Amino acid sequence: MSEHDLAGTWRRIIEGDGKSWVVFAHGTCVVLPDPGPGWVVYGHHDDVLTYVGPDEISDSSDLAIGLYGRHKRDRDGHELDVVHVEDKRPR
Repeated sequence: MSEHDLAGTWRRIIEGDGKSWVVFAHGTCVVLPDPGPGWVVYGHHDDVLTYVGPDEISDSSDLAIGLYGRHKRDRDGHELDVVHVEDKRPR
């Protein structure tokens, strides 16, 4: 999935024009109130979530999705390659 497609996917998923969010290269997004198509994997912090699209994984068991999502989040945490920032804070 391209960086543009990834940002577009998160933009369609996040509800509310006043939300700020950041997308990392492997699909991790910070602050997401309501998931869209696919799955959202979370960990110790409720506002750090990783999107796993239905085309990314063939085994749709909770375990497989969770492990794959956590693998993607680990890569984002180590590589720190931000591909999009949506900042809706008042100026």
